[in-house]
Amino acid sequence: MRRANGSGSVYKRPDNVHRRKPWVAVVNLGMTDTGKRRKKIIGSFERQRDAQAALEAYNMNPQTAAAADITWADIWERIKTGRERLKKPLSKVHLMYWKNHVSKIASLKISETKTLHLQQIIDESNVLASGQSGIMTVMHMLYRYAIANDLIIKDYSRFVVTTVKVKSDIHKPFTTEEMRLLWKHCNDDIARIILIQTYTGMRPKELAMIKMANVNLSAHTMTGGLKTDAGRNRTIPIAECILPFVKYFYNISKFAKHEYLVMPDRQRGLYGKNGLLSITYSYRKYFEEIGIAGHLPHDPRHTFITIADNYSMPEKIQKMIVGHASGDNVTKDVYTHKIIPQLIAAVDALPHGENMTIYPDENGSQLEATDTK
Repeated sequence: MRRANGSGSVYKRPDNVHRRKPWVAVVNLGMTDTGKRRKKIIGSFERQRDAQAALEAYNMNPQTAAAADITWADIWERIKTGRERLKKPLSKVHLMYWKNHVSKIASLKISETKTLHLQQIIDESNVLASGQSGIMTVMHMLYRYAIANDLIIKDYSRFVVTTVKVKSDIHKPFTTEEMRLLWKHCNDDIARIILIQTYTGMRPKELAMIKMANVNLSAHTMTGGLKTDAGRNRTIPIAECILPFVKYFYNISKFAKHEYLVMPDRQRGLYGKNGLLSITYSYRKYFEEIGIAGHLPHDPRHTFITIADNYSMPEKIQKMIVGHASGDNVTKDVYTHKIIPQLIAAVDALPHGENMTIYPDENGSQLEATDTK
């Protein structure tokens, strides 16, 4: 049966050489600038009917068939170029996960990639759950682009299973002795920042990104937060014991007309970049200076939850403060007018000062904190 014009053709190689796949399927790609016809061979086949079937499949979905030779390295480069053109370059984290993990499939054709190829990346990643989540983000990014541009149909990244890791115990709360030491050094800028984080339960980046416009000293509250629906733009109570520290940083930033509550200042040991405090670097140097070894920037948040547990802070209040989902449908109005006084009262009841204890019973055993991510 004669094919429609422009739909391609199937022919048998005219040479006399014995070939295992003598039948060829060819598609027309239009004309060149000089008027010559552009053609592309989509495959060689043993039988004529196989070549005809391949040509029909191409004509039904030319985009997918045309993507047969495209690799994931090509897709990644297209994504990078597109983001740079929009002046929204990929983050360093995305670039890292691609380089260290997902690039293992860089040379693999997207049309030949299956779930097992992606699963192998996760299985061999040797990273914690958060790292595997980052790898999956890059995989999803690749597939979204390929599908949106009609290069493939099926998203195999949806079928990848992240391996369950034992929860890391690298984060640990401060001991009573360490908390007393921080209070003893509460005239140090870094100690004040650590104590603010400890009594608000904020994540390091959340504290660094608190804006001056979102600090209400008279109401003893701040607005901020990241990561989850429950965590973003939440009301954070300011305990009476850390209010002087918040006022201290507020006045410095106000005088300098700085956008954020804590303004970086290398001379005061507050390292930062682009106007944002770098808590990780600042803390690490300070922990070494005052002899608090083995702690990380998330540990003040972990300490808050531990103290809150030990001093019987209601779970609902605790979750609202740190930004964990509580399951309660609390409207903004109720949150503002009825809950905030309870939040402030809860943090004001926590122990503080040079004689504080992490546990109500000085000889009590340490309670495990809940998830602090």
